[in-house]
Amino acid sequence: MLTSEEIERVLARFKQNPKQFMNEHPAKIDAQGNVITGFGLFGTALAQSRGYVTAKDRARSGMRVMYEGVELTMEDFGPGKAAMADMKELNRPENLVDNGANLVRTLEEMESKELKSGKLAESPWSDTYWPMYQGILGVRYADDQFPSNRNENATFGDNYKYIMNNPAGDIISGGDESALDLLSPSEKYDLLVGDSSFALTRAMWAEAKSFQDPSGTVATWMGICDGWAPASYCVPRPANVVEVQVQIGGKVYTIRFYPSDIKGLASLLWAKGKLATNWAGGRCNDPHPEQDANGRVVSSDCFDTNPGAWHLSIVNQIGISKRSFVMDATYDYEVWNQPIYKYSYSYFNPETGREYRDLNRAIVSRSQFSSDIFSPYRALAAEYFVGIAMRVTYVAETSPSQSETDSEDSDALTSVDYQYDLELDGGGNVIGGEWYKNAHPDFLWTPKFGDEAESSGDAGLDGNWDGEGPLPEEWKDAARGDRQWGQPLAKIVDVLVERSR
Repeated sequence: MLTSEEIERVLARFKQNPKQFMNEHPAKIDAQGNVITGFGLFGTALAQSRGYVTAKDRARSGMRVMYEGVELTMEDFGPGKAAMADMKELNRPENLVDNGANLVRTLEEMESKELKSGKLAESPWSDTYWPMYQGILGVRYADDQFPSNRNENATFGDNYKYIMNNPAGDIISGGDESALDLLSPSEKYDLLVGDSSFALTRAMWAEAKSFQDPSGTVATWMGICDGWAPASYCVPRPANVVEVQVQIGGKVYTIRFYPSDIKGLASLLWAKGKLATNWAGGRCNDPHPEQDANGRVVSSDCFDTNPGAWHLSIVNQIGISKRSFVMDATYDYEVWNQPIYKYSYSYFNPETGREYRDLNRAIVSRSQFSSDIFSPYRALAAEYFVGIAMRVTYVAETSPSQSETDSEDSDALTSVDYQYDLELDGGGNVIGGEWYKNAHPDFLWTPKFGDEAESSGDAGLDGNWDGEGPLPEEWKDAARGDRQWGQPLAKIVDVLVERSR
């Protein structure tokens, strides 16, 4: 966390020029304490043009939710606050977190339960977002001749052409078992289920190709982070390489599924599983929303997750339920579908800008908060205010590798500091607040507790496979029906995960 002196310097800058401060990009810090620089997944052009805002909205609009027994998407609600006005119950922390019926709502109770910091027993696992321009799970990440492995500027067209000119069938017919180790995760899966047509792999490249723009380019930010993020904490960590025997043309070969391959299959399964989710927040497709004189976004086209909802969500979910959830930040190009690992916070007095360990010294009453630049937006029931300086650590993407083992040491952890204040009613309940930066978490989501991703082929599937012998024919038939839709069979993924552990 920031020191008291650092927090007070930050708050002094906020008070001196709130509009400039609110529009600054928050620094990201790696596990060694170094500031991370770069433009994340969206690249320099989208970051500078703020085109990532509309890109995120397009992806977010397909998010599914169950509302009054009907499955809807966020597109059904439309962007902005007005479209969500009748759906307020969907944006409450009690509908996001696992212990929603018993939320801890006061800072005093959070202190008594020692919830000023919280950490999961194990971090969600890092993985690549399996970018579409590389063919999703069709990427031959271990093949040094694959264009994206040779040239960081390689395009979808370069990668696609290489695969078309070097099909997996030709590699197999060469009889070199070591060459099979360089195949993509989807090609290995196709071999496992006995599919010489490589339907899953073809589905990967076909899906990627469908996202080509008129120039033939597939955006580098597009991938399946919406599958990786929930899988990273809903699926146990694949920890070791798994070897399976497959028969190809009358000869038995050993296929090695590395932890990265298994993570990829799990991420794809969760991306295609079409699970309904719990979420808080809304959509925003305005790269340059209207702001007031102090830099606060006032555009009705950008629905926001209030700091009060954020604080209750992270403390109750990470601190109490000990299960991750996924955060996004519309105006932060480096935070997009990141699973949260831990948090810690301290207080500051929003009137004086002084940091305090003691809650009572940090609280200011409404009548004493004379410098409140957010006064027009305050909840009518707010009687007291307290500032929060929170450091959040989330799991970031990594590149796939042929490492035979995986552990928390392999995860990429990133931390970011957020400053905000909370509004408290007469009973000390958190009822709202204001962000001090516009680049903050504003969309939170998670699969419902206990839900598991399945493919259509898993329904009613019988038989067993322990990963040692050949797949049962019934499993192969079920897998054959799913591959063309870009889905791996959940039962196969589960066995690979279990064997890897």
